[in-house]
Amino acid sequence: MQLRLTRNSTDSFDEILEIVDGCRELLEGLMLLDSEPNLDVRRGKAVEFLCQFLDADFGFWSWGRGHPETDERVVPIAMIPWGMESLQVQEFFQVGMSNDSDKWHRAPFLPLLRNQSQVCRSRPHFWTTEQWTTCDFRNAVTQAFRLDEWMICVRYPSQQIWSCISLMRRVGKPSFTPLECGLLDLACATVRWLQSQPLKTESMPSHAGLSLRNTEVLFLLLDGRSRKEIATALGVTTHIINDCIKQIYTHFGATSATELAAIFLRRV
Repeated sequence: MQLRLTRNSTDSFDEILEIVDGCRELLEGLMLLDSEPNLDVRRGKAVEFLCQFLDADFGFWSWGRGHPETDERVVPIAMIPWGMESLQVQEFFQVGMSNDSDKWHRAPFLPLLRNQSQVCRSRPHFWTTEQWTTCDFRNAVTQAFRLDEWMICVRYPSQQIWSCISLMRRVGKPSFTPLECGLLDLACATVRWLQSQPLKTESMPSHAGLSLRNTEVLFLLLDGRSRKEIATALGVTTHIINDCIKQIYTHFGATSATELAAIFLRRV
């Protein structure tokens, strides 16, 4: 958890009350979304709520496969944005998968993720204002999208599966504070449906032509489950799951789970 209450972390009782009130309002606001039956819609509303609560202009929830220490490529599977038109989201996503983004956004998290399953940090934690405002990557993002300060919370429930919430503010706004970082960290650690899990079959966008069983296997596979775990979850034998995976690979023209994830991402 990023948020810590210690004797030296606040100067007055009023500041402690501010932190407690912030935590309560945050969790109460997210709990109101529990009644939304569609998981994707619920997550989208959560991103909107978090952007408004933490004064961000753009945000997205995403999940995917791969760990930067063990895989050549970290592959997003799904992304739910708020605050940007769909065409801009596609352009932003391309920028976000660049090598420059690796250097300025993802790489700094790697040492922290070696010892923690969840890490939430904002720009000032890794880069000084001078370093950030003079780098070419930041200047390209501000010119294209008018976005600047950022805060990211990434969670690895397993070695191969991650979920992430990213919030950004427009040029001219202040950086995210440690308290705001702690609140986002609290939300991601506490609200289970903000953590990566197989998507419900009724919201699967790229399963045309697959049977219901193969669709279930597809998303369990993309969620990093082993063949044995998938068989247990669906109450069938591993032999049946092996046949399903062969059919899925043939359907998408893939030869591995990582390749399947990359192909699937291009279709969503």
